[in-house]
Amino acid sequence: MIVTTTVAELSVALNEARRSGHSIGFVPTMGALHNGHLSLVRDSKVRSLFTVVSIFVNPKQFNNSEDLKNYPRTIDSDLKLLSEAGCELVFLPNEDEIYPVGFNSYIELELGNLNRVMEAQFRPGHFEGVVSVVYRLFELIQPDFAFFGEKDYQQLLVVKALARKFFPQITIVPIPTVRQSNGLALSSRNKRLTKEAAQEAAEIFVALSKVRDHMLASGRQWSQSAVYSIFEKHLKSRTHQLTIEYFLIADQRDLSPATPDTPPDELRAFTAVYIDNIRLIDNMKIF
Repeated sequence: MIVTTTVAELSVALNEARRSGHSIGFVPTMGALHNGHLSLVRDSKVRSLFTVVSIFVNPKQFNNSEDLKNYPRTIDSDLKLLSEAGCELVFLPNEDEIYPVGFNSYIELELGNLNRVMEAQFRPGHFEGVVSVVYRLFELIQPDFAFFGEKDYQQLLVVKALARKFFPQITIVPIPTVRQSNGLALSSRNKRLTKEAAQEAAEIFVALSKVRDHMLASGRQWSQSAVYSIFEKHLKSRTHQLTIEYFLIADQRDLSPATPDTPPDELRAFTAVYIDNIRLIDNMKIF
């Protein structure tokens, strides 16, 4: 496995891969890797001959300085996991390599509703930072495929919009959320949870499942207020540590609030929840 830290080293390695006729798969990460990230790598290994993983904690997508400061950094174990997974190249840049002096990090991209709801609403500037770093990484790596997890579903839609406008040659591949046996969605932030908090956080999945079961049984006879009540009631009945930041049934095509007239196949539940001052997000397809 090749480990590069500069754009120059990255370019040399990629040019050699292309000369060998290899298709390139790309998995962008912020490190603190878990089996969810490795599922992206495994899919890349199936679809492409040369897999690149970037590890860069992007300061521009954090609207909370404490969140940035506390974000887990586990480079040594990350590299070990990637080597064992068969990754061909790791790009491990510092901030100056991603955002050199004179680089204009603002990318004009009309996101419409995607930049007004949920993550965009509660993390101002977050998606501007995501667009900046993904644009830069796509520009540098020029992959054939790029892999993103559905846990960060809103981010996935943002990246698809970015690719459509600027990188139509890149195929964006969504990968289903990977969960622990108790249903908790894998997240780098889970590393900060105590054992007790991790057990309680699993109730997010249970509550989402109860909402899905209610909607499946109700057909088109459901309302946002009723399903919010089901979600909230379950969490409050199981723990007092979880605080709901948002919960919404949305049309998964553009994340507009869903109604009973929304096509059932497009319904998806989204939530962000705090536990011990750690923010966790999750989502679940209804039908």
